[in-house]
Amino acid sequence: MKVIFDIITVGLFASTISLCAPLAISSLGGLISDKSGVPNIALEGIISAGAFCAVVFCIPFGPWLATLIAAIVGGLVALLIGLICVKGRGDIVIGGFAVNFICWGLFPVLSMRLYNAKGMTPRVNGFSPLSIPFVRDIPYLGSILERSTVLTYFGLIILPIIVFVLMYKTRFGKHIKATGLDPFSADTKGINVFRVRYEAIVLSGILAGVAGAELSQYC
Repeated sequence: MKVIFDIITVGLFASTISLCAPLAISSLGGLISDKSGVPNIALEGIISAGAFCAVVFCIPFGPWLATLIAAIVGGLVALLIGLICVKGRGDIVIGGFAVNFICWGLFPVLSMRLYNAKGMTPRVNGFSPLSIPFVRDIPYLGSILERSTVLTYFGLIILPIIVFVLMYKTRFGKHIKATGLDPFSADTKGINVFRVRYEAIVLSGILAGVAGAELSQYC
């Protein structure tokens, strides 16, 4: 029992929460894409693209602009998947894995060329931990959340609420669900199925890029 308590520490919970934030952000993006009928298989590749771009641009420009650039790059990579699988009617699994393989191979090579490091990038000063006055004073919980950044709170608290409102309280969310359930019926109702699917998959890529930025700046 003593060994278990030696392993399960406040630091372990803090690291777990911080590392869960990128997974939550990318998963919620994948949910939006999947509901449109085009699951984004390339989330891992997009995360690596966002992480690399965040590191490269964080050094000269800081974390906020680096995260924005990572989101844009993630959206562009997802747009490539949309061109393959929505417009080109390609197989979503093959297209997604192809983009994954490109990202897994391309960015380590670029890292080696830029930083002379095999598959690694230099550590960067990302977002500082966000200290909330009334939260940091709570016993145990304050210590667990002391390493959490603004993106951690965004991914675990704010973004789930935004996605819920988007999917269940907005016209766009209803169009996404209708497109995923029955694209033919949605088309007869005047919904532009192709546009909705493009928007959903690009949105998932943007969130995966942000997840990569959070992952790289935390680690």
